[in-house]
Amino acid sequence: MSSKNFSFLSSSVHAINEALLFIMAHQSYPLDLCSQDTIAPSSSISQVFTDGDNQTEVNTCSIFSPPPELDSLRLSKGRKIIQYPTEQEKIHIFKEWWNTTTWAEKRREAKKPLVRFNPKRHSSVWDKFHEGAQFPDGTPYVFCVSCSHLLQHPSTEHTGTSSMAYHVRKGCPKKSSSVPSKRTVAQMLSEKPGPTTIYTEQEFLDQVLRFIVACRLPFRTVEHVQFKRMINLAAAGSSRRPHIPNRKQIQERLIELSDEIHTQLLSRFPATGRMSIALDCWTSPDQKAFLALTGYFLTDDLDYHEIILGFRPVSGSHTGETLAAIVLSVLHKHNLCHRLLGVTTDNASNNSTMFSSLTEQLRDELDTNIQIQDTIADPELSKILRNQHHIPCLAHVIQLCVNLLYE
Repeated sequence: MSSKNFSFLSSSVHAINEALLFIMAHQSYPLDLCSQDTIAPSSSISQVFTDGDNQTEVNTCSIFSPPPELDSLRLSKGRKIIQYPTEQEKIHIFKEWWNTTTWAEKRREAKKPLVRFNPKRHSSVWDKFHEGAQFPDGTPYVFCVSCSHLLQHPSTEHTGTSSMAYHVRKGCPKKSSSVPSKRTVAQMLSEKPGPTTIYTEQEFLDQVLRFIVACRLPFRTVEHVQFKRMINLAAAGSSRRPHIPNRKQIQERLIELSDEIHTQLLSRFPATGRMSIALDCWTSPDQKAFLALTGYFLTDDLDYHEIILGFRPVSGSHTGETLAAIVLSVLHKHNLCHRLLGVTTDNASNNSTMFSSLTEQLRDELDTNIQIQDTIADPELSKILRNQHHIPCLAHVIQLCVNLLYE
């Protein structure tokens, strides 16, 4: 194989790996192609990068689903609620599932108390409501037994039952005591399908892609004879047979979908806003080095967002100049060179060199733009570059201090 062909193949593999990481990290993003039951990742993510027949497993995602013993309800707007059980033997199962959800993990990370299901009830209004948690994120709710209306669980912010009482008095459109029909997950799976749903080849391709990503399977799975037999068997009763994609189509769609989600996430970035970035290098179990770069920003409404900007391989020595070149290429890709607020890294010496090299290259580009456009440079960016907004990782500083004490 010529060096030119090898370079092209290598860049294609790296692009696929970067897109795969992004889709895994943002697979809960509410695109139209996602169903209400899309399984969301927890804060502990894990995926497999696939290159031909070789796999590299990275500890970054954990997929979860509710146990079939729990009752599942379909309420308004297609929301799926896992009801808090009344049977003592199922309460432990519910709590064990709920403690693994994204909502519970974020609550623990923020050091806030978890919601107390089945609290001491002094108000009769509880007779009109049931408790539960939304699938898949685990957000706790109470819902009216008459009309299925959802309300925030009183224990979330310790707000009391006033909103529940108000709903019973004035908001509930039904006065009967009917309870939404309860179905277990096993019953839902055993139900006969409804009318045939029309779907496009693009929708089918996206669902196959999400199946491959969520289950951490190699791309070659779609070409396996058993996979094709399964799809054909499922479509046997339909007049339309789906087109089963090959691994190349899956890889191409993976990169396209990654770009689409990138575009939608960055569309929330204010036109005059600035973004902070954090980056870190690490080596996979098979000795492949990568540089991950994450962006952080606030919207005009002060909503906090973070996005994976790049996941690039690092070849050769991890010098500051090498890392700066990678960071600069990622900033160029997303047109963020003139919108940088600060850079957070660990305290390795090569990161200091990296930031110095990065700021030098950004200054050169800034001077070039001034000469070409004959305009005044962005004073805020000049201030940032001049003041060296390089933020060391505080967790790493604490770790170094603890290690020094042990020595």
